[in-house]
Amino acid sequence: MGLRLVAHYFERSEGVVARSVLEDVGMFAYLQNEGLIRLCPQYVGPLGGYRLLVSEIDLEEAVELLIEAKLNPLLDGERLEVRGGVWDRIVSLVMGYIIGGVPVAIRETRWVPFDEALPQDGHKAD
Repeated sequence: MGLRLVAHYFERSEGVVARSVLEDVGMFAYLQNEGLIRLCPQYVGPLGGYRLLVSEIDLEEAVELLIEAKLNPLLDGERLEVRGGVWDRIVSLVMGYIIGGVPVAIRETRWVPFDEALPQDGHKAD
């Protein structure tokens, strides 16, 4: 009986929230690569992001809980809006190879109140 991969995230905040959903019902959940990516954020892509692991026994229940949490989010407070366009990707590729040999993820993030209306597709236009 070992640990199995449930999901992976490229944003730390998403991984921590998903881990807290599983820990809230009493499951052991481990967010792999959390410390290493915090020290070397340019390796988030090559390492596959933050990997959420649970025990094999809890795997099916964990998947169901995460799907339910994704489909029925609490809509109070704020949500994290992450944006990054083609220009951001080009700059991150060039700067990553100049600085450390690996592309660096450059994205714009900001917290937005839920009362700001979203279009029907759920995404804001850039």
